[in-house]
Amino acid sequence: MEVKYFFNVLLLSISLATIFMTLVTYIIFKFRYSVKSKKSDDTYELEGSFFRRYAPHIHRENEKILAEKNLKELNPKKRRKKLVWTYGGLTLIIFTFFLLENHLSFRRELMDRVGEAKTYKNLLQQGLLQKRELNPYLEVGEIEENIPTSVESFTSNLVSLLSKETIYIVRTKSTRSKHPTSKALSNWKEFLKRNKLKWKYSSLNFNKKGIYILPQLNELSDNEYKRIKQAIDHEKSKLFLTGPAGKSNTDGKTRKDWLGSNLVKLISNKESKTFFPTQLKGIGAIPPGLKINWVPLNNNFKYENDISGPLSESTYQGHPQFDSSGYKRILPHPRLLHLNKDTTLSLLDPVEVVIKEGETADPNYKYSDLFLLRELAILANIEFSETPTWRYGQINSIVSLSVDTEEDFRKIEILTELFEKHEVSATLFLVSDLMKENMSIMKDLPPKMELASHTSGHKPLKDRKIKDVFDDIQQSRHAIEEVSLQKVSGFRPPEEVLGDRYFSPVYQNEIDYVFGNQAWFRYSPLAVSKNNYIYIPRTIPDDFNITKNKVLSTPELISSYMKSHFEHVKDLNGGYFFSSHTHVFSSAVGIKAFDFFIRDVIQSSEGTLFWTLKEVSRWWKIKNQIASKIVYIEKVPHLEVKNNSIKETGEFEQILYTDESKLGKCNNSLNYFKANKRDGSLVVNIQNLEAKKEELKPICLN
Repeated sequence: MEVKYFFNVLLLSISLATIFMTLVTYIIFKFRYSVKSKKSDDTYELEGSFFRRYAPHIHRENEKILAEKNLKELNPKKRRKKLVWTYGGLTLIIFTFFLLENHLSFRRELMDRVGEAKTYKNLLQQGLLQKRELNPYLEVGEIEENIPTSVESFTSNLVSLLSKETIYIVRTKSTRSKHPTSKALSNWKEFLKRNKLKWKYSSLNFNKKGIYILPQLNELSDNEYKRIKQAIDHEKSKLFLTGPAGKSNTDGKTRKDWLGSNLVKLISNKESKTFFPTQLKGIGAIPPGLKINWVPLNNNFKYENDISGPLSESTYQGHPQFDSSGYKRILPHPRLLHLNKDTTLSLLDPVEVVIKEGETADPNYKYSDLFLLRELAILANIEFSETPTWRYGQINSIVSLSVDTEEDFRKIEILTELFEKHEVSATLFLVSDLMKENMSIMKDLPPKMELASHTSGHKPLKDRKIKDVFDDIQQSRHAIEEVSLQKVSGFRPPEEVLGDRYFSPVYQNEIDYVFGNQAWFRYSPLAVSKNNYIYIPRTIPDDFNITKNKVLSTPELISSYMKSHFEHVKDLNGGYFFSSHTHVFSSAVGIKAFDFFIRDVIQSSEGTLFWTLKEVSRWWKIKNQIASKIVYIEKVPHLEVKNNSIKETGEFEQILYTDESKLGKCNNSLNYFKANKRDGSLVVNIQNLEAKKEELKPICLN
């Protein structure tokens, strides 16, 4: 563009100069009537008829000069000489033009190269385009769940606080040797023992202060039933009842009512021989949607499913119920409920931990233990703090949309235009070879999109050499970073399958997270290997699953199907991680369904945020390294918050479980953590916590 502009200006200048000179010459000769000078052809100037009439000798001399000149011009040698000069001049002009153009083009290319060099320098200074070498001997561990620091710290804090409480296990002579009471007693004793908590046996005497655990007291005499009922009604004792407490008398006859009948109905389980796992609601350090093999010892009864609780029966296999009106969400049967602030009802007792020789225990038991410890702490009015699942206490779900760019790469525009229309962010997993062939599209992508790696050529990892996979990911990473000017944080393996063998090349490319398959059933990321690496499972159905379902034939049905999954995830405070593909969900039906779904979530789901998977991964990694607790210094409650991560936290909140009457009123001092009331909870906002930093401040009520 610069060369063309230069020559256009040059030609215009020459043209204007020529016109100006011609005009000046015409004016000069128009008013010049003198014979004192000659023309350029050596003839006298005879302007006007007057001179031609009265100076014929000069006129004849002019004719003679012109005749001699014409004879000279007819000379062939002179003509050839003139042609040589003409062609020589033209050649020189053309050569000069091309030489100048080549010089300017070289200068332009040189400037482009300098600009590219500066860009690469800036990218390298930002830590991008880093060339890494594979260390075949580096041990990064297997893709197995690793319990994070936050869970261990929170568990340790609860155990320390509960150790100051007196815990009683209630047993009766008539049931202590009967199943399931005997099994429940054993499980509770093992639970308290492995968590290093002291306990005592007790009868149905609730006069002493403490926490009373009543495990599977399904059979009670009328007198025993009455004594427990009185303890519940008076709300003085802290009671934790498991099983259908008091459902039958000592003769085996079923009562119409049971000890929790004023809260929820106890219904007969028609599938008592089928034991469904338990799904946990995401609260604090407990991962949302975690499904574990935690089942009732007495499976003959269920709580009616018209009420929700933090533990629920999980019959959900990824396929919502369907009827004539479309896919609908059905509430699961709860397995733990709060009868009042001093009484908890649960169908579940602690998990029996069985460790076979040469094996380690299932880490999920630590989450079931943590859940029970937390419930006991709340029951005993113990003061503690915890980090919300998704940064802020009022956020109850996250939606992360992703697109795999495989076939029909150009259709990525259709999907990103939809995301931009609703002003939501998404993660694009790019096959870098296809990206290079469609660079014009990449320049127009909305700025909210995260660009991540889906390998360079979408070749499955199975049976490939580790070095080949490492180089493949590095090549893809470099290509994407050069376009996005941002570090590639995410990796999605082809066919969703990574495996332990190929974890090392991903880790050594310093990729922050992997978006994989349903290897773990939960609605949140998890830390894997000894390095707390983030793995995000794709638990919910993707667009492939949707298109294979022949019932889902209209945008309305597809949107309703997706919404039912989302509502289920939201009930558990989870993350809805939806995977789509450029060659699947870019059809007219798919786009319309996607449009309906995003619109409905935005309009009807308060407390839901749209995050990229990078944002999800970053927060989860930070959350796993945050430890907090309430401590008393000179009888004043303080909040201690520590960031064990190597990165700063950014803004987040802490939920406080404490009596607000113990907090003084806030003033303008900055040396306090200011607690605000929100939905019955006390919340402290923390603007930022630098890496490896700790803050300890008194708490005041704002």
